[in-house]
Parts: sequence; C-alpha cells; structure tokens
Amino acid sequence: GRGLFTQGMIGLWAGRSGDRKTSSAILKSVREKALSNTETGMYWRDNTGGFYWHQAPVETQSLLIEFFEEFGNDSKSVDQMKTWLLKQKQTQSWPTSRATADAVYALLLRGGDWLQTNPGVNITVGEQTLNLVSKQPDTHSEAGTGYFKKSWNGGEITPQMGNVSISKSTTGPAWGALYWQYFEHLDK
Repeated sequence: GRGLFTQGMIGLWAGRSGDRKTSSAILKSVREKALSNTETGMYWRDNTGGFYWHQAPVETQSLLIEFFEEFGNDSKSVDQMKTWLLKQKQTQSWPTSRATADAVYALLLRGGDWLQTNPGVNITVGEQTLNLVSKQPDTHSEAGTGYFKKSWNGGEITPQMGNVSISKSTTGPAWGALYWQYFEHLDK
C-alpha cells in the first residue's frame, strides 16, 4: 500500500480532475484506518516521521485535512483532525517552517471557524466569574490567541475557590490548567 501522504495527494488530484470514484475509494480507505478520541482528535497511527520528504506527520495531516474538507463532506472529522494538529503544537512543536505553514493553512482555511473573537469560555472560581479579557492586576490575556492567565496571592485564596466551573459555548477546542503553588520550609 501507498503511504498516507501519497494516498492524500492522489485522492485530491483524482477528485479535482473529476474522478470522484477513485477519490471516494481512497477517502474510504484512509478513513477506515483513522483513530479518534476526544482528547487527541482524529489521526493515523502510521503517520510517523522518517527520512523521506513524504514522511512528515504535520504536512501529511494538513494534506489529509484538505482532502477530507474538499471531498469527505464531513466537517466533524476535519475539526477532529485539526485538534490533532493543535495537540502537536501544544505538546512539542511543528518541526519545520513548511510544517508550520501547512498547519496554519489547514487550520485557517479548512473546517469550522475557530478564530472567533469571543472564545466562549466561562470560568467560575468559587464566587468569582473571571473576565477573560480583563486588564485587572494579576491577569494576563492575549488578543487573537485566546490565551488567558489569572493569579491569586495567598491571602486572596478561600476554601470556596476549590469549586471551579468551566463551560464552552463556541466551536473549537480549548485547553486549560489550574495550579496551586505553595511554599513550605524544607524540613516540613
């Protein structure tokens, strides 16, 4: 069998040339090999790096996103595949300039629109509902990226703050973490 990248290229070429039969057969074959879960998105176990130019996981995933978007009629799968791309960036990095360009193209132009100005995330800590675009002290947010950080000092922390509620009303993934940092003498 041909590798995923080659299958994606042939499938795109066939579909764009009007050979929907070949394109559909390749799409079906590729889809059957896919793995999917809510945390990592949709991906392929054999999409791994190697010595040759076509053994590039990020570029391959980006090409398959383009293929699924054009001929798969399946925006849910496309969005799950975009989640995998973002997880690669979150846990390591996109390895090359070409990988980065391909990934950005796939994320911006394919599937659902994830670059909404309103992230649609609501966070409540204890009795406080956080303002995600606030310029309050101990708060940091970045326009366009959705990045947000809020800190509290020791005297501000109450037992009720152990109750955290998070909801999301818009499409696209969101990641977050909550840390409790404290200092103690070494002998304790």
